[in-house]
Amino acid sequence: MLIQSHLAEIEILPALPDGIPSGKIKGIRARGGFELDFEWNEGKLTNLKVTSVSGMPLSLSYNGLKFSSETGKGEVMNFDGQLNRL
Repeated sequence: MLIQSHLAEIEILPALPDGIPSGKIKGIRARGGFELDFEWNEGKLTNLKVTSVSGMPLSLSYNGLKFSSETGKGEVMNFDGQLNRL
C-alpha cells in the first residue's frame, strides 16, 4: 500500500510490498483534496510533492514523522524523505 488516507491524515508508504522496493508514482489522490507525487528507494521515501486541490488542512505521516499545515487552494508543497519542507 503506497498511501492510506483518513479524514485527518495521509500516511505515506504504510505497507510497501517487498516486490517494489524502489519506484515513483504521480497523481495519486488522497482524501481531503490532495494530489501526491512521490519517489522511494530501498523502501524509504526520498521525495514528496503535495498539491492542495481544495485548500483543506494537510496532515502527513511517514515512518513516525509528522507534518501539519494549513494550505491554500492550488498550493504546492515539496518535501524530502524526512518530511522537511523544501
